Amino acid sequence: GQDDAAAAAAGTAPIVPEDEQKVIGLLNLLPHGPIKFSHSIPTLVETSNNLASVKGSEGPGGGTVEYEIFCSTRSSVDGAVEAVRGQFRSLAGLCGGSVRGNVPYPGWQPNLNSRVVKCAVDEVTKLIGSDPKVTAIHAGLECGIIRERLGEPACDMVAFGPTILGAHTPEERLQISTVEPFWKLLSNIVQNIAGTKRSDWSA
Repeated sequence: GQDDAAAAAAGTAPIVPEDEQKVIGLLNLLPHGPIKFSHSIPTLVETSNNLASVKGSEGPGGGTVEYEIFCSTRSSVDGAVEAVRGQFRSLAGLCGGSVRGNVPYPGWQPNLNSRVVKCAVDEVTKLIGSDPKVTAIHAGLECGIIRERLGEPACDMVAFGPTILGAHTPEERLQISTVEPFWKLLSNIVQNIAGTKRSDWSA
């Protein structure tokens, strides 16, 4: 899941040493980087927080009256982001601040026994002649949102696609040569699933 939370530590104009220490103390206490790793995949980060930026707003006299500390928190486990937010609230409260947050990405935990992943692996192997590398990543993916919208917590899913370079930057681009193989793979997976009895996917 993902969360852009803002922990605000109030000050005066100009900032006095006491409030300055509160802001510095809050920055020192806020978690940054991995918070918890997955039990099923030990090298996979399950929950993390990125202390992204600090912004100060100026008052009428030109002094800083408020600092906003922006964090991006994500997790593959539902509820973990809110647990981290709870820590933010406690820390901000001790420093005279408050916390605001948007709706986080829903969690999507890796399923090592996924039938749709096995189906995808089989089809990739047929297509390229070798076994693909199956992995989980620590990122906000649409799969969690789709699963939530469907109201199916146990919905079996797999994420794959053509090669994208420089994602989320002005240099983002698509490797055209990977589009056709991706489309063939998608078509083969859909045909495979369509030709399978529904009861076989219910477990």
